[in-house]
Amino acid sequence: MEHDEIQALQELILKLINAETWQESKQFITDNPQLLSSSVEQVFNLLIEANEDEQAKSILREHQQLLSLCRTGIESVFAEHILLEAHPELDTILDELDKLDKVKEIPQRIALCQQALTYISKTKVSQLWARLQAELGDCYAEKLSIDKADNLEQAIAYYQKALQVFTREAMPVEWATIMNNLASAYLYRIRGTQADNLELAIDCYQQALQVRTQQAMPMNWATTMNNLGEAYRNRICGARADNLEQAIDCYQQALQVRTQQAMPVDWAQTITNLASAYLTRIRGTQADNLENAIEYYQAALRVRTQQTMPVDWAQTMNNLANAYLYRIRGTQADNLEYAIEYYQQALQVITQQTMPVNWATIMNNLGEAYRNRIRGVRADNLEQAIDCYQQVLQVRTQQGMPMDWAQTITNLANTYADRIQGMRADNLEKAINCYQKALQVRTQQAMPVVWASTMNNLALTYTYRIRGVRADNLERAIDFYQQALQVTTRQAMPVDWALTMNNLANAYHDRIQGMRANNLEQAIDYYQQALQIRTQEAMPVEWAQTMNNLASAYLDRIRGMRADNLEQAIEYYQAALQVITKKNRPVDWAAIMNNLGEAYRKRIRGTRADNLEQAIEYYQTALQVRTQKDTPADWAITMNNLASAYRNRVRGTRTDNLERAIEYYQAALQVITQKDMEVEWATIMNNLGQAYSQRLHEAKANNLEKAIECYQAALQVKNQENMPVDWAQIMNNLANAYRVRLRGTRADNLEKAIECYQAALLVRTQKDMPVDWAQTINNLGNAYNDRILGTKANNLEEAIKYYQAALQVITQKNMPVDWAQTMHNLASAYQYRIRGAKAENLEKAIEYYQAALQVRTQKDMPVEWARTMNNLGIAYADDRLYGSKADNLEKAIECYQATLHRKNNRSVEWANTILNMGNAYQKRLCGTKANNLEKAIECYQAVLQIFTPETMPHNHRLTQHNLGHLHFDKNHWQAAYTAYQAALQITETLFTIEEGTTEGQQTELVENRDLSARISYCLAKVGCFDEAVMRVE
Repeated sequence: MEHDEIQALQELILKLINAETWQESKQFITDNPQLLSSSVEQVFNLLIEANEDEQAKSILREHQQLLSLCRTGIESVFAEHILLEAHPELDTILDELDKLDKVKEIPQRIALCQQALTYISKTKVSQLWARLQAELGDCYAEKLSIDKADNLEQAIAYYQKALQVFTREAMPVEWATIMNNLASAYLYRIRGTQADNLELAIDCYQQALQVRTQQAMPMNWATTMNNLGEAYRNRICGARADNLEQAIDCYQQALQVRTQQAMPVDWAQTITNLASAYLTRIRGTQADNLENAIEYYQAALRVRTQQTMPVDWAQTMNNLANAYLYRIRGTQADNLEYAIEYYQQALQVITQQTMPVNWATIMNNLGEAYRNRIRGVRADNLEQAIDCYQQVLQVRTQQGMPMDWAQTITNLANTYADRIQGMRADNLEKAINCYQKALQVRTQQAMPVVWASTMNNLALTYTYRIRGVRADNLERAIDFYQQALQVTTRQAMPVDWALTMNNLANAYHDRIQGMRANNLEQAIDYYQQALQIRTQEAMPVEWAQTMNNLASAYLDRIRGMRADNLEQAIEYYQAALQVITKKNRPVDWAAIMNNLGEAYRKRIRGTRADNLEQAIEYYQTALQVRTQKDTPADWAITMNNLASAYRNRVRGTRTDNLERAIEYYQAALQVITQKDMEVEWATIMNNLGQAYSQRLHEAKANNLEKAIECYQAALQVKNQENMPVDWAQIMNNLANAYRVRLRGTRADNLEKAIECYQAALLVRTQKDMPVDWAQTINNLGNAYNDRILGTKANNLEEAIKYYQAALQVITQKNMPVDWAQTMHNLASAYQYRIRGAKAENLEKAIEYYQAALQVRTQKDMPVEWARTMNNLGIAYADDRLYGSKADNLEKAIECYQATLHRKNNRSVEWANTILNMGNAYQKRLCGTKANNLEKAIECYQAVLQIFTPETMPHNHRLTQHNLGHLHFDKNHWQAAYTAYQAALQITETLFTIEEGTTEGQQTELVENRDLSARISYCLAKVGCFDEAVMRVE
């Protein structure tokens, strides 16, 4: 082509593009026929290739296509566009038609098509007219109503009208599409004889395939092949076995094109049809055919659409829904939603009035789907299930249909066992009652398999039962499981056997009677046996559930190294998450994420700070699914765990973490009440008590009283008889609170603490619960370390004995954090020990503090590190004999200063360290005495911001006393007088409000005589002689 010709055509193309209306474009093409020459294609390709603007390229391609169509006739191409240009309201109708849903908005689509046809004549705009006829045919073919037969007749009529324009010769592609759809209308046609309709359908499909070939139109070919398979699957003429094989062959050919990756919706449709063919297949073994059917049904879960032939369709939908309900593979949430959808669709045909028995069967199955449903609000789903079962029982009576009645009663029991609304205790009793009713029909003799299944469920309910004695309920559950295992043996029923073994293991995990360590080992053994059947390959979901349970057993395990057990638990939880994902099983996933948080919260290996942050992250992730609205009980349990993580958190400020913990515990208690869930309520109350015991915000005395109230409330539920392990834990915590209590007499509080520790040790024995025993023994050592009654020397020896006993179990290797705490405590006891040589005791104290600091590092455990550093400083300052006094005091000051970099400058611990540093500066030998005394005064004055007369009167008195001495030594008589006078006033107040005279108060009386003399001296020095004389007198 010459350059001038190319340029001329380019100019014409640009003018065509710039035409403002379709009429103008039509006229321009008519006036310039060279635009229809084959040379134009080459010019368009050059322009497209030379242009970098994608929008410009798109416009060029549109006009290239327009001119290509015009070669067959300009009038027909522009007729529709000019019509729409002349009637913009018609354009609006067609745009709206394109936006409507093909299935859900069929009546609106029909109305719009009919409205559009009022603007169109067959002669003038034949193609648009024919397209609207075909669209009406599609609408009536898909329309759902009681007049389905009429709809199909209408669809056939509209398709036939469309074929008057869309002929095979004129428009073969459109013709083949309508022939395919016409065949489908015949396939599901109700009027006429079914055999004839199916033959017409097969004929139409085969005609369409002459145009829709695999090579030319692979996707359309695959669609028609799929439909032809449907016709053969339902065919009446010819041999049934041959027809089904022909159907299977058609589906398999279609799947060569309809792949899951390229065309998931169409692929799932053909897979569904293939499943239906295998479901009824004659050739091959029936078992294999059914497995293939289930596999293909599940594969097509998201796609299968509702069709005609209502009764047969509804029955098939019920069967398909059953496959989704019990199938393991695929996303459970999706499977259950499909099951519910298909049951509900089936119930549009099978009603209680027309087919009551079948209706009851589907309603029973629908109840099962709602009982297991994941999406929506869990509480609402369970209520929906109960409603379904209760409706079913209007038809399925014990007299008329005893076996079906027993099945539904069992399902109702299962739902009551899981129910959220209503009181938990009442729901569990209802469940037990329903199971027992079902067992009147489901006897071991008459129906051994379903009897064993019901016994398994009854046992499971007893493991959760609230009423009655907890220990007895668990024993009963174990007995029921063991009875069930007489029928569900590993040889005869391996899958059911593995389920029961898993549940039996759960019961042993929670068991109260017998040794705790032995019970946990038994649970682990049963889980491992169950996993021989529940393998990841064969039963991935059940494998993951048992792996989660096994992990929880290792989380609580007593035997073996604690650190190793926790690592094993984490490994098993993470393995379970390979199968249980947020997408496919969100409820189970959230449970495992919660459990994984628990494992990291208790983890020994790794840094404590990192583990707690990881735990918090897991809890917060679990709460994405466990919401207060959808699963309130699970939400509350995770909130409780999250609170516990914040209670122990290392990062962030200690005060804020504890406030957040209290906030989360209290939030959980809004859901978990004593009335509805008393055991869980008592657990949270115990945890809240611990948070109040550690709380830094508000008055310490008030917080400790709240803690004691929480523990005592928890003990109303968890007593020694029904929950001895939990009772012992709470008794240990209550003792901790009494040990540091501020209200009441100090001596009495410590005696109560000792009494509570000793009570806890009745359950927490070294043999049965060595770790818990060691922790309580350590705490008992703390109580004797602080004890007032008895001789101080004896008490300290008792404390040392208990600490050393605890260290037989708590080693640096297996429990480094607890070991460091006990070493710290043992150091403290040696620091103040009376028996033995003071020098040697102090050296042991320093040695033990330094050992504790191997674990209590500033990075990993900054709070605990600061406490040990503070105490180490006290040891160095306490007249140490080894090394020079000056060096020891410098080491002490270094310890205090290091500690103060970490501690909150408004905390009690901060104040104690400042006080200790003031004492060290008062004794300091290095530097000038004047500077050291000034620093000591600064420390004491800073301390008084925390040690106020109202909050900590004893500490306030002591600090004012020391501050007075410092001012006295510096001849600051007025300041000394003020400090001494404050100390004296506090002493008098304390004697007024406290009954009796303790050993400590006797010492204070002696100190006060010296104090009065010093006050008189100060008064004399400032010229107040008369008042000084009065003081002396």
